[in-house]
Amino acid sequence: MQGCIETSVEEYLHKFNRYIHKAAPFGVKDITGERVLQVFQRTKESAGGMDGWSPKELSLLPIGACNKIAIMFNQIENGAP
Repeated sequence: MQGCIETSVEEYLHKFNRYIHKAAPFGVKDITGERVLQVFQRTKESAGGMDGWSPKELSLLPIGACNKIAIMFNQIENGAP
């Protein structure tokens, strides 16, 4: 099965590579807990997401929780799974 996928990807890239946009990676500064909290507080009220959290609830999180979220976001930006 793995060979099938690799072959399919190779064929796709061979056929469509010239249409795929290529650019330098966009650099992102480290995300801070303060910034996470600001974004949560500025988000307009809406229905909760699939996890059930609404923007209003997220805006009430303490800075310590936002710091942990910022750590997670930074890890993701740095390539963590």
